[in-house]
Amino acid sequence: MDGTPTEVMVDYVDAHNGRYGVKPICAVLPIAPSTYYEHKAREQDPKRLPERARRDAELKSDGSRVAKWNACDLRQLGVPRQPLRDS
Repeated sequence: MDGTPTEVMVDYVDAHNGRYGVKPICAVLPIAPSTYYEHKAREQDPKRLPERARRDAELKSDGSRVAKWNACDLRQLGVPRQPLRDS
């Protein structure tokens, strides 16, 4: 399974929404209809995401760039790579 449990349940509700509806599915799954609707609203409008989630997304996009920059910088400074430890 990919994603958080909430994302998985929202995907399930999306897949079966046309046949059963949101409320009956949510009555069986451990997810409130309001959680489902809020998740869908956040997909449409990223401004509704919590500040922490927005910051995490920003940091994830910068992460690979920073890691690559750090590795290049350290090699240029003559810092040897860490040897693998036997543990």
